[in-house]
Amino acid sequence: MSATSSRNSAALWTDSAGIFLSLACAVHCLAAPLLVTAFPFAGMGFLLDERTEGFFVIAAITLAAASLAWGFHIHRQQRIFLTLGTAATMMTLGRFFLAGPYEIALVATGAGLLTASHLLNFHLCRTCVLCAQEESVTHSPVVLRAAKLSLGYEDRTVLTDIDLVVEAGEFWFFLGQNGGGKTTLLKAVLGLISPQAGQLWLHPELASRERIGFVPQRCDLNPTLPTTVREFVLLGLVGIRASRKEQAERLAWALEKMGLSGLAAQNYWSLSGGQRQRALVARALVRRPTVLILDEPTNNLDRPTEDALLQLLVALNKEERQTLLFVTHNVSIAMRYATHVGLLYSGKMLAGPRHLVLTPNNLARIYGISALSSLDPATQGIAQRVANGDVA
Repeated sequence: MSATSSRNSAALWTDSAGIFLSLACAVHCLAAPLLVTAFPFAGMGFLLDERTEGFFVIAAITLAAASLAWGFHIHRQQRIFLTLGTAATMMTLGRFFLAGPYEIALVATGAGLLTASHLLNFHLCRTCVLCAQEESVTHSPVVLRAAKLSLGYEDRTVLTDIDLVVEAGEFWFFLGQNGGGKTTLLKAVLGLISPQAGQLWLHPELASRERIGFVPQRCDLNPTLPTTVREFVLLGLVGIRASRKEQAERLAWALEKMGLSGLAAQNYWSLSGGQRQRALVARALVRRPTVLILDEPTNNLDRPTEDALLQLLVALNKEERQTLLFVTHNVSIAMRYATHVGLLYSGKMLAGPRHLVLTPNNLARIYGISALSSLDPATQGIAQRVANGDVA
């Protein structure tokens, strides 16, 4: 939710008319499925002969309870279409199964009143705090936003005036020299430290951090403990309730995305270094996270193994629209794989699309030298193409 919408919502909550309209809208959205099924079906039951009366009454109560329960879990526009669709169904039933004009008029009047009530509901929703918040949660592409954010520890400030907007499906690389604040930023997103000033907003799905996957730099598991890949990856579900079937589905999905299908029963410690690192990523993916955070996962990997892992992450980003936050000090891989980059330097951050951030001038200014000269020739060519906007 933007700062503007937050202010508008706050204003509505302090306004008596806004509170009344919000409550009226909420009651209507939740009660309409109940009313549209209970009354027409029950009415039809009493209008028909006694043999079918009981069937229609029971059907009315069952459908009303089901639609009301469903109404708590679907978006308000879906609730509206649900009830309007039911009204149209009642009109059809009344037209073909009720012989008398009185009965047809009864059902038609009910459907008409329902339609009119939903026209009113569209108006109510424009001023409803609850619907505005629901709309933001359902449709907002923003998963993380920082505004004038300052982070640090007790009386020491590490980052100041950080402005950042991360949208769903982006592949962010956060670069900077050692001590530049990369770890501090990660801790704030993970909820381990609180902002000293400014705002750090996370999508409501991320509020409990259950939908955040985190891949640390290394695995601290005791190497003397016999552990299968299955057991290792399922450690990622700690704190999440999931049935055995769901656990198996999550496990199969995570292993497949990391190219480890078929290795579930293998000893984790028998894997190669690259396979272990992919298992570490799978352990985070098994949570089916909205955002996946990776803290220098390619450290100590050779170039081919590094590229293999990054190709899997790129596929995950493109095929699943997985939002990735990748922390590294390696400028070269950011040039090859990032969609967006955050450059941290001197307590500040320059953030934006890759082609606007990873320019030779920015790299030279932040790293203090002509950073291009320290890169291999192939990466120098990529950097120049990025600066020219020639790399997609």
